[in-house]
Amino acid sequence: MSHSLTSVFQKIDSLKPQFFSRLTKAIQIPAVSSDESLRSKVFDKAKFISEQLSQSGFHDIKMVDLGIQPPPISTPNLSLPPVILSRFGSDPSKKTVLVYGHYDVQPAQLEDGWDTEPFKLVIDEAKGIMKGRGVTDDTGPLLSWINVVDAFKASGQEFP
Repeated sequence: MSHSLTSVFQKIDSLKPQFFSRLTKAIQIPAVSSDESLRSKVFDKAKFISEQLSQSGFHDIKMVDLGIQPPPISTPNLSLPPVILSRFGSDPSKKTVLVYGHYDVQPAQLEDGWDTEPFKLVIDEAKGIMKGRGVTDDTGPLLSWINVVDAFKASGQEFP
């Protein structure tokens, strides 16, 4: 393992409570895009993600309006959730990496077979398990990209 990555991994470990807190807050937002009654929650989650990007030093953050949801819908003029665009760094000598992820989730209820509340993050560190709607698809992975930027910055390492 590279010596420079050792310090990043140490920072990831020390920042774990902050990362868990970020994920906990995100999982609590029932951003079910297919449920018209929860569309405002999808917008709340877009705002949350944008705020996390800003706090972590991303720039040129934009929430791009996609217009109105096409039929069939029961709510007239229902806005589509925005696409979030941002940048981190601008060094032309470095490679560009595109990160894609979605922040909305599928419906989830205890009656669907969940053994915990789907919109409450449950962490069992002893078993190495986290449960909550969006932990693996795709809120957790999306936030992990932000977390790794935070870890590099906190370690004093330049982001590659």
